[in-house]
Amino acid sequence: MAFFNNPNVTGVEQRAKKTLSGFQTFILRGNVVDLAVGIIIGAAFSAIVTALVSDVITPLIPITGNSLSTVSIKIPWTGSKVLIGTFINTLITFLILAAVIYWFVVQPLMGSRAPTATARSPGACS
Repeated sequence: MAFFNNPNVTGVEQRAKKTLSGFQTFILRGNVVDLAVGIIIGAAFSAIVTALVSDVITPLIPITGNSLSTVSIKIPWTGSKVLIGTFINTLITFLILAAVIYWFVVQPLMGSRAPTATARSPGACS
């Protein structure tokens, strides 16, 4: 069996185990798992905020005719519509998400960090 005497084939099992164990170590590190959980929760929160804006906030904004979410401008030379209401929904959703991230993630982290540079007194020598 010339196949098994090939130097590229011998030891492939050990190399595969080494590669897979390294990958397993990488995946099971705490920060990778935390990142995955954060992405999943962020996507779910984004869906909740999108539903809140499109189903609750935008219909409360008065526009002649229907609600703000249905506002569009028809382009006369192409016949297509520019969906202004949809854009405003997305903009409001972005602003709410940015505010929540700032107040619940950025602000607490900035408050918990110790200042890195200390102020020197005027007469101090370095």
